Amino acid sequence: MATLRLTRKKEFNASLRDYLVFIDNQKIGSIANHETKEFTALS
Repeated sequence: MATLRLTRKKEFNASLRDYLVFIDNQKIGSIANHETKEFTALS
């Protein structure tokens, strides 16, 4: 099992848009502006 931690900087231009997070072509979640999230991927 692996853990991926993503931190998204605070941006004005894309502040209203969430970014989608994919691992191996599978959507595992999204991350909002100025947010840190951890995602766990099962192998």
